[in-house]
Amino acid sequence: MALELYNYLTVEIPVNGFPCGSALLTESGESGHSYKRSGPSPLRSDTPPPPSTETGGSGEESSQGIIVEVIGKGAGEISRGPDNLAVVAMRRLFEEAGCPFPPWVKVVLENNIPVGRGLGSSASGIVGGLVAANSFLGAPFGDEYLARLAAELEGHPDNVLPAIFGGVVIIANRTDGGLIADYLRLEPPSGLKALVVVPDFELPTKRARAAIPEYVPLKDAVFNVSRAALLAAAIARNDLSKLRKATQDRLHQPYRAKFVPGLEEIIDLAEKNGCRGAALSGAGPSVLVFIEEDLPDWRVSDIKARLAEPFRKRGIGCEVLELRPDYFGAKAWHEDLLTSGVQGVSHGSGIVVQKFGGTSVGSPERIREVAKLVARTREEGKSVVVVVSAMGDTTDHL
Repeated sequence: MALELYNYLTVEIPVNGFPCGSALLTESGESGHSYKRSGPSPLRSDTPPPPSTETGGSGEESSQGIIVEVIGKGAGEISRGPDNLAVVAMRRLFEEAGCPFPPWVKVVLENNIPVGRGLGSSASGIVGGLVAANSFLGAPFGDEYLARLAAELEGHPDNVLPAIFGGVVIIANRTDGGLIADYLRLEPPSGLKALVVVPDFELPTKRARAAIPEYVPLKDAVFNVSRAALLAAAIARNDLSKLRKATQDRLHQPYRAKFVPGLEEIIDLAEKNGCRGAALSGAGPSVLVFIEEDLPDWRVSDIKARLAEPFRKRGIGCEVLELRPDYFGAKAWHEDLLTSGVQGVSHGSGIVVQKFGGTSVGSPERIREVAKLVARTREEGKSVVVVVSAMGDTTDHL
């Protein structure tokens, strides 16, 4: 499931004289554009970004015509060189398009997703690079193509597919060396919100993976298969009452609990306080807790304080994030695009064009989410142009 915890990737590429992306030029064609992309955080991650060896005091590194600046969480850990995941993904998409990579690129990553906490920070970087590059090239590749390429770059599809498609994505992995056998996207249950308890320590993925035995008891495998089936059905039927049992696990949490002091206590507290379900997020160490969206603020604050206590009484600092499901996945938009031709708007004032396809407005819940996203963008002080397709399959019916 994708959550509304975003990284923002701003990519600046001078377009004057560059052979690709001509469809995105301004009328004058003289200035570069900034492309922003928000990457929702999936609830699983197995590969944190590579550690940075270029940690200049300014937070910016220049190499081979590529300037990378990282601000926010994990700024000292995320690479600022050409091996930055967003840059690697951008290069790969240009190769797929048969287009030379620009001789000068500036990438600014505003990182809001905690690194190495089981929240998908690496997937967000990869997807951000792909979506930004695809937008610059004129969007020659669809989401399906981007998803398979992102899974290849990440090494598995678990994180990148929710980051691209939004919502809940059920994935069948291949066992013959491929990555995706098939997948199905579901709408997140309405009325659901997530609390994510994020401790102040990282859990290396290799260490977490090494804790899982090669063989597990048959009864435990049956237990998890039944819970996985129940989880998918509960989400499809929008039945929050089934989430508590559906999020139970015997295949990885018992083995990784020794690396996350207080994990069992947090899950137990979640159940005792009426939460809808709780589980380790990815390989950990963050803990995901589901609650109902309409709980009063005082009740949510009380639950957050209780969930943080098992870590804090063990001397471990933590934060509890309060997040909603993301319905849309990664999006790119162009700042100051064609503003010179808009009456009453001066160039540089920050016009954002947001385009929503038919599935984005295919239900009342999704229309409400679209409205929230537009409102948030407006609150940031930007002028917004909204383009909306016909609802769902309306065009086909017509």
